[in-house]
Amino acid sequence: MKKVFLTAVALATFGYSQAQDKTSTQVTFGAKAGLNVSSLSLSENLSFDLVPLYGFHVGGFVNIPLSEKVSFQPELLYSMQGHKEELSTKDETYDGKKAINYLNVPLNIQFEVMDKLFLEAGAQIGFVLSGYDKYTYKLHTNTTSYTISKKTDAEFAFKRFDYGINIGAGYYFTDNMFANARYTLGLPDIDENSVLKTKNRVLQLSVGYKF
Repeated sequence: MKKVFLTAVALATFGYSQAQDKTSTQVTFGAKAGLNVSSLSLSENLSFDLVPLYGFHVGGFVNIPLSEKVSFQPELLYSMQGHKEELSTKDETYDGKKAINYLNVPLNIQFEVMDKLFLEAGAQIGFVLSGYDKYTYKLHTNTTSYTISKKTDAEFAFKRFDYGINIGAGYYFTDNMFANARYTLGLPDIDENSVLKTKNRVLQLSVGYKF
């Protein structure tokens, strides 16, 4: 994880130095926020349904021009992620929820493909801030009836770090205001206890403003 972090810092430093060497276009700062539609991929198919979790993200960014059409954009985002797990039959019900709040650091290269429209791709590092893994299981038959509930805090349920790759697109409505759609594919297993490999999947729909 230390190597990943150092690589991210190196990319940011490289991007800034290239911006100073290749173009005189101004470095800009901004803020963005929006909707998260998140899920967790599992290494095996389970009997219950996996339901996306809706949350939000909010944070800021620095846009560093590398050339007339290309820029480097590091961001710092608070992001709500996870999913829900549901099962309902005649005799049993299961309601589960994995909720993870991350401080994410996306590092993307943006390409202006036509006037006001850009594509982006890059990497992301995530640090768990808080969250939980909880479930309630109920069994009701003619001979048996019981309920099991459990809640585990994030520090015991999930691994502290995450990283992944981003792809996305955006459009500037004005020189300052834009909309952005981004999909993040988490790469490592984030579950601290499960034998299943669990990875983040997040669709972000944002609006932002350059100051």
